[in-house]
Amino acid sequence: MDDDNGHVKRSDEEILHKIVSKDSWVIEDVGRKIFIEGRERVEIIYYIKLSRIKSYLRVTKRWFRQRFGNERYNHPPN
Repeated sequence: MDDDNGHVKRSDEEILHKIVSKDSWVIEDVGRKIFIEGRERVEIIYYIKLSRIKSYLRVTKRWFRQRFGNERYNHPPN
């Protein structure tokens, strides 16, 4: 499915399967069910513990940078 900018929207399953079919890859698992295949095929897991407040600050900072044109994005920030 194409959006107004001509970008093709792919399903999470399609994207993940394409990634894990390669010889080497890195994914970020945020607890979504879709990442089960990735966890089953992984050799090394790095767990990065980040405080909730630090996560919120980073998301907010990124939102502002994207909103004011200081950082590129695929989909406009809401």
